[in-house]
Amino acid sequence: IIPGVDTVIDATCGNGKDATVLAKMLFPPSTSTSSSDVDISPELLCIDIQERACRNTQESLLQLLEQDNSNDDNAWNKHIRVLKTSHTPLPMPRSKKSVGLICYNLGYLPGNNNNPSTADDNSDT
Repeated sequence: IIPGVDTVIDATCGNGKDATVLAKMLFPPSTSTSSSDVDISPELLCIDIQERACRNTQESLLQLLEQDNSNDDNAWNKHIRVLKTSHTPLPMPRSKKSVGLICYNLGYLPGNNNNPSTADDNSDT
């Protein structure tokens, strides 16, 4: 991951634990995210098919943004998206540049029942 540059996709965001780690890597305190040029802006794209998972991820990321006052408050609106959708096919990032990382956690939402779950038959691996 190139901080402040890459697009990173958490294709099964669950409770947002991976998303918060990825956000810390993509938006370190020394990286300015205030650029209005979408073609060079970093993006964290978080995807899950469950509403609860998207809510949990949003809450985790908002807590992280509140803790880290060094990052631009507009990072959420400009650089982070949480989408309730399937990762098959992957939604397109805002930028046409390459994606630095895509991560998946196959299985079910921790703390929830095992339905629905993600398996390799519905993932492009």
